[in-house]
Amino acid sequence: LARGRYQRDRGAVIAAQMCVRRWALRRKWSRLEAKRLAAEDAAHAAERARERAAAEANAATVIQAAARGLRARGVFSAEKAAVINAQMAVKRWLVRLRCARAKETRLEAERAAAEAAAAAAAKAEYHAATFIQS
Repeated sequence: LARGRYQRDRGAVIAAQMCVRRWALRRKWSRLEAKRLAAEDAAHAAERARERAAAEANAATVIQAAARGLRARGVFSAEKAAVINAQMAVKRWLVRLRCARAKETRLEAERAAAEAAAAAAAKAEYHAATFIQS
């Protein structure tokens, strides 16, 4: 009689433990999914920034080429060409700076997601070992 009650109570405890474990796993995976989606959003934003920067760099190149063509035809003075060249150099520097910041943000988001996944895996292994021992 006592043995049957012990087995029944132990079964109830194990069922409760498994219920809590399933809930914890659902919560962990939903958090990991949220972090993954945030990292994807950061990567997409970085990609859009890179594309926009490339388009601006191409536009700067086209503007400079047009200025060189006009200067070759004697339309622009040397001073005006120097001003345009300086403006384009600043624009290219800003584009490089923006791309570097976007890449840095993306790498930071990826690193944070990887750390979170590694921590979750280590925690899951620890909990699995604890559960097996109990």
